Amino acid sequence: MWDVVVLGSVLAGLGWAEELRLRRARSAVPVRIHVNGTRGKSTVTRLLMGVLLTAGRRALGKVTGTEARWLLPDGTEAPVQRRSGRATIREQARALERAARLGCEALVLECMALHPEALWTSEHRMIQSTVGVITNVREDHGDVMGRDRAEIARTLANTIPVEGHLVVGDEQAFPLLAREARRRGTQPLLAPPVPPSRAPQELRPYLAWHAPENLGVVFQVAQLLGIEERVTWRGMAAALPEPGTARWTRVEGPGPLGALLIDGLAANDPDSLARVLRGALAACPPAEPFEVRVIYHHRHDRAERALRFGQRLPELLRVGAGVGSVTVWATGDPGGARLLGGGARQGPTEPGALLRRWRLRPAGDPACEEPPGVVVLAGGNTRGARGWQGAYEPWQPVPLGAEGRLVPPGEGGADHG
Repeated sequence: MWDVVVLGSVLAGLGWAEELRLRRARSAVPVRIHVNGTRGKSTVTRLLMGVLLTAGRRALGKVTGTEARWLLPDGTEAPVQRRSGRATIREQARALERAARLGCEALVLECMALHPEALWTSEHRMIQSTVGVITNVREDHGDVMGRDRAEIARTLANTIPVEGHLVVGDEQAFPLLAREARRRGTQPLLAPPVPPSRAPQELRPYLAWHAPENLGVVFQVAQLLGIEERVTWRGMAAALPEPGTARWTRVEGPGPLGALLIDGLAANDPDSLARVLRGALAACPPAEPFEVRVIYHHRHDRAERALRFGQRLPELLRVGAGVGSVTVWATGDPGGARLLGGGARQGPTEPGALLRRWRLRPAGDPACEEPPGVVVLAGGNTRGARGWQGAYEPWQPVPLGAEGRLVPPGEGGADHG
């Protein structure tokens, strides 16, 4: 997600005429939901749109995660067309005006800014949301958002609305965010996690892979909007999954027991990738002893992310006592292995080339009837790493509410969060 705006030009472009158009658009769209946070923004935006449409509310949404998409009032999607090919926060103003033209009563926007000034401008000069959402606060984008979680929380707080509601899915960050919300006359609400197991029996297969924190945030917003629980469950189940949703499959090779292949490329911070690993191991437990191979897909403009992953990979990979060996490979832009450190090896540009080198082949059946002997975990970044997944169909979504085989917090001095 690019934060590619020269803030001065954006502010200069918001002249009197555009300010007037935005004011009229805001008056025409009474419910404006601005979804921010480190992870889960796209998924929560999609879930909220599913709930609103199921409740009979005419709504427009926009996600800017793995793929930038319009979520249209009729339940279909369309790509976001960018004349210059680059993302700018002015899209948020366009979205507001489009929602007004379409006669929508609600707008759900995924935040697309990173820098504090651009975050503030998106919210306070453009959207002026009635409901702000902060899904979670995790360690990522440290070069622009902050060195630790407290600094990142303060940066994310730039999108807290004035005299509205703030829904937070992160208990640890809630006190700081709540103080800032009250300072702005906004009511802060901590959303308790809602496990997929609470869903009606017939809907659980469609919700099993969702993080309980994300479901909790959506339930809290739906309650604010007066939407019944049964409608909320149906709406979330109807929402289309985000293209970057973590998933797993069984493959043949490199050894006689085959491998568990995990696509966690959209899990861009160590805590999120650890959670993906937990869920996949719970869904398909490997045979002991098992080998772990990590593929970190590197972007040259995300050097800080690679350094952070390198520092925390030993913690992330502290799996059960049955682990036999661990190797780490870097794909993508050059220099990934050097930044990761710890003996990481530089691989080819594309993750699929590495899988072919290891002679991994589709098994044709994702069922985990026999435990695999190797776990292959791909994470880091999605850009430049899509396309190889089609060769390993079919995939299963990773159940993010599951508890896997990582060492529990407090054992061995690690907190896997």
